Amino acid sequence: MPKISSYPLITTVTDQDLFVISDSSNNDATKSLELETLKTYINEGEGAPGVTSLSVGLDYVTNESTVHLSASQGNVTIYGQTSFLTGDGTFGGSLGTGVNLDLKRYLSNGSGLTNYPTSTIRLAQGNNFQITTAKVSNIDQITFSVVGDTITSLTTTGTSGAATFEDGVLNIPQYSGGGGGGDTYDLNAGTKSGSSVPLNLTSGSGADDSVVNLTEGSNITLTQTSATEITIDSVSATGSQLYKITLTGNTLVNAFNGNLSDNIPLVSVPAGKIGIVENAVFIIKAGSTGTTSYNANNTLHVLPKGATSVWGPRLLTSALNATNDYVLFDADSGSGTDISQYGGVGADIVLGPPSGGGPVDITQGDRDVDISIVYRILDYFNNAPGEITIGSLIWKDANSTIVASSSGTIPIATSAADMVNAANNSTPMAAYWNFDSNNSDRGLFYNQPAAASITPPSGFRLATQSDWNNLANELDNISGVTNDVTAGGGGITAYWNANIKSNSNYGQSGFNALGAGASYVDVNNNTVSFTNEGDGTWWHAERASGTTNTTAAFQGQSNFINYVGTAGTNWAYTIRFCKDA
Repeated sequence: MPKISSYPLITTVTDQDLFVISDSSNNDATKSLELETLKTYINEGEGAPGVTSLSVGLDYVTNESTVHLSASQGNVTIYGQTSFLTGDGTFGGSLGTGVNLDLKRYLSNGSGLTNYPTSTIRLAQGNNFQITTAKVSNIDQITFSVVGDTITSLTTTGTSGAATFEDGVLNIPQYSGGGGGGDTYDLNAGTKSGSSVPLNLTSGSGADDSVVNLTEGSNITLTQTSATEITIDSVSATGSQLYKITLTGNTLVNAFNGNLSDNIPLVSVPAGKIGIVENAVFIIKAGSTGTTSYNANNTLHVLPKGATSVWGPRLLTSALNATNDYVLFDADSGSGTDISQYGGVGADIVLGPPSGGGPVDITQGDRDVDISIVYRILDYFNNAPGEITIGSLIWKDANSTIVASSSGTIPIATSAADMVNAANNSTPMAAYWNFDSNNSDRGLFYNQPAAASITPPSGFRLATQSDWNNLANELDNISGVTNDVTAGGGGITAYWNANIKSNSNYGQSGFNALGAGASYVDVNNNTVSFTNEGDGTWWHAERASGTTNTTAAFQGQSNFINYVGTAGTNWAYTIRFCKDA
């Protein structure tokens, strides 16, 4: 038989072309075979892996839909990865003591699951530091308690490696999942609620979200400073706190130009409270940083803004103008005076000259200056949380979300139809802005029947028209201008314009008025509009009962807030409670 390479090549292949093949079932007799027959055998013959069915089942663990792809020989299953974050595991022994933060992943089919290795972050206890875990409302809650060395901040830098703790900074890298899934995940710090800041693992699909709550323990304050940072402050048993800042470059030169009003803000003091500076340490790195020493003509103080005399620890001229690295410790030099001479209630802690002393002019210098101060924030009025004393009244510092009433529970509307129906039948109803409870920072918007029947907190009352006039007069006194209530503005999420929020009087009273708007029910067209954002309007007791037709309103102007009375029907407004001081 000639070599196969001696035959000419075929140019066009068809299903009817023949192969030479031996027949094992007939003593290996030589026979011919069409290409089409060979293809059919490969795709559908004995042992062929052709797919015969595609079905949808339920995930073994999560009970979610899972796609199954079945073949003639065995099963082929297509399924997704499930990931979840837990904080209920602990460890000890040679590893130390602490709580495990675990990212668990598995793949599952209709009858079982495949676990993938767990990614673990060990939160280990340092010296005089305790970490505990507990299940609260089905969410793992990790609590940090300090009795000595402290965490000052939490960061999430990097995507791999072990978590680290150095110089008070706890860093937990943002680890990515693996194992062949298709989802993406983001680790972020949520908005603080009560004493807890949630650490959220958010999936791109929204199907695999997990939460671990970080909760304040004894002498610990948690602050969500951004989505990627949680600041953990320690507070001593006496209430003392530590604040640090490094002034670099031309910061001091730019800040102090020979004016008594020149200052650098250090610590914000809430309305109704007093900031007390106990001591300060100044480190002037005159020999190791920058190129030019300072040329200051007077002493700076750490003191409440507006203090008239030489209060507060002093940054002496000789220390600031040093040519070598220099350290200075100083304590509050005051011995007692009128509150007004100490800057007054709500005065922020600043670096600057006392208003009754000499101004400071710094004409040159770019050395680093490290400032560490120990201070306390004292409640001047001894208010309970969520309350603020203004003049002769104690006010709630947020708009009401109460639904208790003399006739039962005030319903919360979920649609325009609910509000329109309540208006037509004169029945109580309240609503969140745009019917979305995520807007609860604005408070609830109550219709008139709801305002007339609402049950205030114990000891409080629905503010009367006289109460609102009293508040307006107190706020006028702060600005010195009639009907200017800018000092009543405020809020973590504020809706006033930028000019109002830059007004020096803005928020000084702590009343925390939001320009939260109002809601109007159009019963003729069966619609509800949420409007007047940039104004704040509240029911007072007389308007709620129908004896007057005006409400209390703070209206935003170009750069201040005005106090007026407005009228309206079929409107829903916010509510604020007060009581006598």
